[in-house]
Amino acid sequence: MANQISEHLNAEIAAGTLKNKKDCIDYLTWTYYFRRVIKNPAYYGVKDNTPEEINKFIMNLIDTCLANIEKDKCLRMVDDYNIESTFLGHIASFYYVRHSTAAYFNDNLTPNMPVIDLIKLISYAKEFEEIPLRHNEDNYNEALAKICPYRPPDKSYDSSNLKTFLLFQMYFGRLPPPIRDYVTDAKLVIDGSMRIAMALIDIAADRGYLSVVFNLCHIMQMIAQGMWIHDSQFLN
Repeated sequence: MANQISEHLNAEIAAGTLKNKKDCIDYLTWTYYFRRVIKNPAYYGVKDNTPEEINKFIMNLIDTCLANIEKDKCLRMVDDYNIESTFLGHIASFYYVRHSTAAYFNDNLTPNMPVIDLIKLISYAKEFEEIPLRHNEDNYNEALAKICPYRPPDKSYDSSNLKTFLLFQMYFGRLPPPIRDYVTDAKLVIDGSMRIAMALIDIAADRGYLSVVFNLCHIMQMIAQGMWIHDSQFLN
């Protein structure tokens, strides 16, 4: 849970459960994570399990998490104590995407983006940084890139996000995988991509990017059908 605390806090803030820093502290003290800190403080960088040290650690943790969520424009600090969610915070919570992903989309979405650029944008969502990248797969990624119709934005073949972009193309174009593991990895990408695309649709719609919304709807249809939007329907 340690690396997901800010995600949980953002969800609770968006739901209206947490309205100030005291609420955040009370929420955290009811978690198993808090019990682990008390039982093994040294593991978490706490000097000892005295109330003073534990309180200092929890306060710093809450301040850091809230600062990160605020940096991603997913919450607004009304003052030094009270907090409220933003549009992006609600989007991240509703579609269960990371607040850093919502911020990334917000910063990089532009009007009239074509389908392939939107696929690149989705591929570089923070969620896809967890797609497995095994030994020697940089070579497999490079080989797969050579048969994909669209080149990756860079040549970082040891990147999980670049691999995700290639897996999308492999899935849509029904290309042969370099190794069998890529079939499993593609399923991971496809299973998680629909909600991410829907979050991006809401952000685009809020900005009034009509053509982008249409293109994202096309991408969702591509995900459902497993083919490029321009392919013949007889391929099914």
